[in-house]
Amino acid sequence: MRVRGSCLLACLAIFGTPTRAWAGPCGSLDATPSPLRIAESCEALGDYERAADLYERYAATDPGAQAEQALAKAIRFRLALADPDRALADLVRLHQRYPDRPSSGMLAIEVARNYQSAGNFRQTERTLRGAMQAIERVGDWRAQVSAHALLASASRKLGDAARAEREYARVVALRENAKKEPADPRGEEMSPEFEAAQDAMGEALFHFADKHYERFSRNRPPPFMGPHTQEAVRRYLLGPISQWISRQSQVLAEATAAYAKVANASPPLPARWSVAAGSRLGAMWFDFVMDIHSTPPRHVLAPYRGLSMGWWRVVEEDAIGPRREMAKSVLRWCLDFSVEHRYSDDFSVDCERKLAELERKGSLRVDEFRPLADRAQQSPFVVFQPVRPP
Repeated sequence: MRVRGSCLLACLAIFGTPTRAWAGPCGSLDATPSPLRIAESCEALGDYERAADLYERYAATDPGAQAEQALAKAIRFRLALADPDRALADLVRLHQRYPDRPSSGMLAIEVARNYQSAGNFRQTERTLRGAMQAIERVGDWRAQVSAHALLASASRKLGDAARAEREYARVVALRENAKKEPADPRGEEMSPEFEAAQDAMGEALFHFADKHYERFSRNRPPPFMGPHTQEAVRRYLLGPISQWISRQSQVLAEATAAYAKVANASPPLPARWSVAAGSRLGAMWFDFVMDIHSTPPRHVLAPYRGLSMGWWRVVEEDAIGPRREMAKSVLRWCLDFSVEHRYSDDFSVDCERKLAELERKGSLRVDEFRPLADRAQQSPFVVFQPVRPP
């Protein structure tokens, strides 16, 4: 042992004390590595859990200029690791130490969006309500629009319709005010923040347009309650049924204008909202045609052949025919738009199904995405023209 110790001392005397002889976690070789250096090594090697731990430790022990960036990275890594609770704890620390930084507001939106994706709408609401003042104070219009839309969606899921209405109205107001500002010379249309804000705007406009769909769905055809006489049936057709057709036509005219704001927005909204608007409006026209077809029930008119033939001739020419063509026009536009933008979802499939039922023949499936060169392009402004009530 004495000989070996002498050899070691001799080696140290000749070669000196090693300065990079320590191998820490994630491959660090510093003699006295800092948590920040080790965290960066872990991040480079893809060990994000260890990197998040070390970034948190660094931010807790060193309040230097890099602590804010370290906490931000820790939050994003926690979200990537499906650990939103620890991300939220880091977000609280970030907000307490740097309350007036735009980054804290954007990270709050990311945490809230993660909770929303997991279906935890209560925590989504709590996260945004805690950060909303900071987002309103230092965030730009894109961050504010995204935050209010997320809060509106969470409130709607939680049954707070009044708050959802206020938040969606705030989204529309913020977006309209932003259009009055000079365009960003850096090309903001290409940024993820701008796309998220546009998606939020689409959600808000679609929400308000769907109010007309709800009114339409509640206004069902009035049932026949009178005696089974020709005069009673005639009064039923010229009174309650004609009034119902007129009311539904008015609701459809208002809905057409509301959904047109979604489909024809400038700058354009994400494709999914235009498809949803076309599908919903086409479904309303489709349902209206089907309701008129089935009203009144056949057994009510069957005993009165002359009255029946006269009624259905007038209804087919003045009510069913124009509305059937309107339904086809909107549904075709919905399918064309889906093909052109290579986008398919439940709404576009519903367009296809209803159009096939109206035409009583097969229609092209959306997922084939056929080229549009052989088809005349039709403007949405032409499609979304209201039909005059009878």
